Amino acid sequence: MSAPSKRQAATAHHEAGHAVVGLWERVPVRLIRASIIPDPEEGTLGHVLHGRMPRVRDVELGRDGRPRHFYRDFSPEFDDERLVERRLKPQIVMLFAGVIAETKFTGRRHNWQGATSDMRAATDFIAYVAPSPRLAQKYSDYLWVVAEDTVDRLWSDVEALATELLTRKTMSAREVIAFQRAWPPSDWSPTFVMRAAPAVENVPSLSPEAPQD
Repeated sequence: MSAPSKRQAATAHHEAGHAVVGLWERVPVRLIRASIIPDPEEGTLGHVLHGRMPRVRDVELGRDGRPRHFYRDFSPEFDDERLVERRLKPQIVMLFAGVIAETKFTGRRHNWQGATSDMRAATDFIAYVAPSPRLAQKYSDYLWVVAEDTVDRLWSDVEALATELLTRKTMSAREVIAFQRAWPPSDWSPTFVMRAAPAVENVPSLSPEAPQD
């Protein structure tokens, strides 16, 4: 078996950074798999795939004047800003973590396509949380530091998962979580990675325009 190339090792650390920090930050979307298999059609060297954003539990007045609960898709354009930040902040940190982990490993970025798509997604999410350019820049700087500190804090976990990805190439969510639980924890609580994100979030207001936190 040939030794992995520098590009493969860099990609493995990039994707491991996403996966490990995503679990640590408890992103609301569920992890499906992590892979370092290139996708020529998408132009990516690897990926960490997550599921859909959990739906929101909302309430409205029925025709009889009584509250009626229902579930709807999460909408960052219209949902309450507190709910939007609570859902998007962990994902922004996770998106930054891939680039940061890769740079920490190599001293420079190799996966430019992955870095570009990550930064574009993070920028879009930040725009929902921080509407003005000045606030968006400050918020981005703050979350970048959070991501840097988190990658540093969990670096042994990132390196371990990257090494495992270089062997397996693709790991399911169950395999990633099982591997993290087996690895001597750097700063993980014993049950941390098994805590599931809530399937829905309660929105107690009866008015669609009222806070939905």
